[in-house]
Amino acid sequence: MTLMRLVFALLVLWFVPLFAQDYSVPSQWNTSSPLSLDQRIHLFQGALEAVNTSYDETQGLINMSLDENANLVSAIAIFDRIVSGRDNYDAISEHISRVRPKLIPLSMWGLTEIYSYRAYSDNLFLLDAKTIWEQYTPWMITIQDAENGSHPLKNVTFPSQCNGASVAGGVFVYHEDEKIGSLAVIASTQGAYMACVQAIRYALS
Repeated sequence: MTLMRLVFALLVLWFVPLFAQDYSVPSQWNTSSPLSLDQRIHLFQGALEAVNTSYDETQGLINMSLDENANLVSAIAIFDRIVSGRDNYDAISEHISRVRPKLIPLSMWGLTEIYSYRAYSDNLFLLDAKTIWEQYTPWMITIQDAENGSHPLKNVTFPSQCNGASVAGGVFVYHEDEKIGSLAVIASTQGAYMACVQAIRYALS
């Protein structure tokens, strides 16, 4: 992976429409809640206690997918940041350390590590996020890749546009079993990568 490709990846994220996907938030989701902060904290703590009953000591995971575990850990870290607490720091550190060898192929864990870094100021989380980001960056589709309809890490070709928009800026799903021939680009991978890049830029600035 070259420095030029990393820099170009950041530029594409800033300036190119992302793989013809619509990321707008539906207007009906824009609602408010009458609950106080204390009430919301109480609800969150109750939900966390319920989820903890599904913790698998052997795997170091809640009995959900790795993606769902990432979302859960992110929510806990964000909660601690909001309430300015560290009550869940040890649990999150242990959780991530147990699953760390499995994290590299999953871009959403890069974002989870960023949320944890912001909540607890532990540089190990930031280092993990950078590692995952660097692992994923080569799988991004540059403007030149899109124009050529090919990618240096793929053995198949693809259209330069999707629904009239350039495919530049897309990020292929990194999956060991089919990483060469697969052209999968999904919102969960794409969104997590984009957010992780921006968060790392902010953290390092």
